[in-house]
Amino acid sequence: MRWRLAWAFVLSTGCNPGEDQPPRAPETITAVPSRPPVEALPEPPPPAPDLSAPSDQGHLRNIDCVYLQPLGDVSAKTTQIVREALETTYGVELRIGPHRPLPDDAFYQPRRRYRADTLLDHLDAWLPDDCDRIVGITHKDISTTKGEHEDWGILGLGRVPGKSCVVSSFRVRKKLAEVPADERLARVAIHELGHTLGLPHCPTLGCLMEDAQGSVVTIDRETHLCERCLRKIGWLGELPPARPEFD
Repeated sequence: MRWRLAWAFVLSTGCNPGEDQPPRAPETITAVPSRPPVEALPEPPPPAPDLSAPSDQGHLRNIDCVYLQPLGDVSAKTTQIVREALETTYGVELRIGPHRPLPDDAFYQPRRRYRADTLLDHLDAWLPDDCDRIVGITHKDISTTKGEHEDWGILGLGRVPGKSCVVSSFRVRKKLAEVPADERLARVAIHELGHTLGLPHCPTLGCLMEDAQGSVVTIDRETHLCERCLRKIGWLGELPPARPEFD
């Protein structure tokens, strides 16, 4: 019996793992040297404006609001024609002011019409502080001095550059062809506001900034602002829509 118990003890003690094994040497952890900081690369310059890319901001730099000033007995329809044309082409806020009488000092008695230069002086004074440009609208004939002509009848006048311009519906019905008179007035308004933005007359045929050269018919072929003119005014975003064409 003593032998059996002794053998059983030997067997039981021999089954414990890990005993009688040499202790393991402690693991050695090698420190990894830290990497030097990476210098930030300089940002590339901003790309040139893409006229075909959409924009979330206004289309004109520093131009947010255009004030429409009816002069005299201007109809609501005429004012709306000008408003829609400028809003569609330039993508700015249009605000309509109350009617004002045509100033007496602008009246030119020999021809019984109004001097556009004097009207611009008044419009400059009437421009609200929270708007950037002002467009006068009238049904009366207007004129200015042009070359040898002391009093030359015109469709509109705008300072290049400036804060004000004025357009008249008086002459848009002359020599009517396919283009309606209302559409002619819309194009004149786009043209004159373009002058206030710094655009001179453009040599590109069909551009809305083309010089009419005293002929109302020239307006009939003007349908769009060319890319050259758009770049001059720092246009942002997608191209403005062209005016409708007529056969």
